[in-house]
Amino acid sequence: MKYEISIEINKPIEDVIRAFDNADNLKRWQPTLESVTFISGNPGEAGSETKLVYNEGKGKIELIEKITENRLPEYFAATYASKTTTTYNKNWFEAIEENKTLWTTHTEVIFNGFLKYLAPLMKKHMKKTSEVFLTNFKIFAEGRIQPS
Repeated sequence: MKYEISIEINKPIEDVIRAFDNADNLKRWQPTLESVTFISGNPGEAGSETKLVYNEGKGKIELIEKITENRLPEYFAATYASKTTTTYNKNWFEAIEENKTLWTTHTEVIFNGFLKYLAPLMKKHMKKTSEVFLTNFKIFAEGRIQPS
């Protein structure tokens, strides 16, 4: 399952990247994120691994993030592995005006086991979740109301 989302952020690319490239900010725009634990490598660098735990109401989801490429301010890529999925996420940042940045994210999700048969039914939900995260980040980065 693949999808792509773009959002315009009304801030210069330098401000957007400063907000994006700081693990302390994750909980400010990912409201279900419960904890962040660095596992190995240098945080933010290619090859580093981090455990992310989300509380989704019906239970916790644990992901292992492995940064595959970090060429910020232009590009950032990582994989997110759980028991049920592996997600490949590629992000491009582009200054489209002096005070406006375009963030485009391309996501590919591979389901494990029986869930691969449910993938077509889950695409809409997963894309919507990604859209919420990008919108929350936009609100946070623009310094408006903090997402709840």
